[in-house]
Amino acid sequence: MTEVLVHLSGNLPRSEELFGVLRRYGRGKATWEEVRSVALAETSRWVQLEQELGFDYLTDPMLLWHDHFRPFAESWSGLEVDGLARWFDNNLFYRVPVFRERPSSPGDVLSEYVFAEVLRGRGVKLILPEPLTMVMLSHRIVQIGPEELAVEVARLLAEEVVRFIEVTGLSVELLQLSAPYLVTKRLSPAEVDAVAESVKVLKRRTGLRVQLHTFFYPLGNATGWIEDAGADVVGFDATVTSQDDVLNSGLRGEVAVGIVDSRSSRVERPGEVMGLLRALADAGFNRIHLTTTTDLEYVPPDVARSKLIALREIKATFLGQGG
Repeated sequence: MTEVLVHLSGNLPRSEELFGVLRRYGRGKATWEEVRSVALAETSRWVQLEQELGFDYLTDPMLLWHDHFRPFAESWSGLEVDGLARWFDNNLFYRVPVFRERPSSPGDVLSEYVFAEVLRGRGVKLILPEPLTMVMLSHRIVQIGPEELAVEVARLLAEEVVRFIEVTGLSVELLQLSAPYLVTKRLSPAEVDAVAESVKVLKRRTGLRVQLHTFFYPLGNATGWIEDAGADVVGFDATVTSQDDVLNSGLRGEVAVGIVDSRSSRVERPGEVMGLLRALADAGFNRIHLTTTTDLEYVPPDVARSKLIALREIKATFLGQGG
């Protein structure tokens, strides 16, 4: 019997109200407390929907995160943010982190950006940038190699997670590392080692299970190494990854399927994805995580809501067929 879990692998879209108060804040017409108040109310509504849909892990919708890196780039010592860069081939942009020296942190970033008060009472999933992805999409003035710097970032992220759990008391059960860079091409041996060491550092320091989540590019680009990277769960983007890519990846046991396309307004139907899920079960994957490809900020809130409902329906259909 294949176990099926459902949870998110990225953020959720902001309302026009939240966009409005953020714009006013940027012009000095609103306070950060006003921004947080609106974001908290909106976060509560999204998390309530996750609960109503029976998601196995609750995830903060990350409404205060302007991009994957900025909470850390703006808070850690030794970093700053520079100009805008395109987020892969999307019509979204991020502020480029600049590593001027070895980074350091007091370890209190996540408490500012994650609304722990609405996540209590259930198992929680935290979403963080994968260290090598963050480093390779940054500017580096510091005189150390990117692979060594990625492991430094992993250590800091681990401290952030440990501190966050200590302060909030949340029951965090899964730590996702969002890792699009890892499948953009074939990584060098040094990069592969940096990924594995980063995963090792995070697991050892936090004691948490780790999901290494890839998207935008085929999982096949990581064949030959990702099964040995040390992650408890590897996620892939089913919109660009073929069934054969997954079955030939060397992965077995547990996998996260980015089955809901975060960049399309079209809502998935259960029957369209049953073939892939059935093939994974038949190949020996005894635990399948159903999730989004990545952030849902690409679609309007009403579409995002429909896609969350679709995740529940896909799970129900699969299990109803004897999953």
